[in-house]
Amino acid sequence: MNLAIGTFLVLILLVPGAIFRRFYYNAQFSKQYLKPSFVELVLSGFVLSLLIHFIGFMCCELIGRPWDIEVILNLLAGGASFDESAQRVSSHFNLILRYNLLVWLFSAILGIVSHKVIRLAALDQR
Repeated sequence: MNLAIGTFLVLILLVPGAIFRRFYYNAQFSKQYLKPSFVELVLSGFVLSLLIHFIGFMCCELIGRPWDIEVILNLLAGGASFDESAQRVSSHFNLILRYNLLVWLFSAILGIVSHKVIRLAALDQR
């Protein structure tokens, strides 16, 4: 198992959640009074990333470019078909890069819009 590739893949998968949180908590109040722990950051980022990637995967299905989840799992697990999966990833590098950039942009926009909607609707007040 190649630990570096698995770690890098996990970090790439967690980026959308971190981007969402960055753009959702963008006000001065958020920076001053909210000090979450590392575990809270990772768990909330993980859940948000799963949701955002699920939306991204569904969009790929709708436009006719389905993802092969088996390749991602093989890269994470480092199984016998690791070399084949790595070859498939390298042959579709441009598509993967575009997907990640669009997901990251979607995360930022979703964070900004969520922040505005919750503030305007006063859903953050008790």
